[in-house]
Amino acid sequence: MPERKVGQERLTLKYGPGCTLGAVPATTLVTMRIGELANSTGVSVDTIRFYERRSLVRPRSRSRSGYREFDADSVSRVRFIRRAQDVGFTLTEIAELLALRDRHRSGPDAREYAVAKVVDIDRRMRRLASMRTALEEMIAACACGDGAPECAILETLDDRADVSAPDGAQEPTQTRCRQCAGARKP
Repeated sequence: MPERKVGQERLTLKYGPGCTLGAVPATTLVTMRIGELANSTGVSVDTIRFYERRSLVRPRSRSRSGYREFDADSVSRVRFIRRAQDVGFTLTEIAELLALRDRHRSGPDAREYAVAKVVDIDRRMRRLASMRTALEEMIAACACGDGAPECAILETLDDRADVSAPDGAQEPTQTRCRQCAGARKP
């Protein structure tokens, strides 16, 4: 299907006496089916359908045969969504950013979202670092190879063990176990 843009002219044959070839303004927008949109944006058709269900992308219309028809703005919307996901925004946040974009609002509004996302990422990074520390402590406490029947790692994770949250993780007692016997320490 050849692409035509609004405002472009296309050549057509004018019928009537003295038939001439002339330019007529195009009234057809660039439209593409869902597969073409997926190919243009590097996402799957299922992803486009998912975005549609979340009201992030809407087909411009449906063809007579029922196919979704998307316009050029859909390509930029899907790319916007992917870039926003790449920097950590959730689909709910992306919907709000798209609403700002659609209202042609920028500056402080979009900046507030970005600043809040940086704060959220910093909080998650602290939580991940705390989780890593707790795991490293469990690994260090597991003295594999002595034939101890209990595993320090499994005991620490078990409901019966008295374990604090990763932020204040207690050091498990050093034991070796059958499960860990022969395992290599990092």
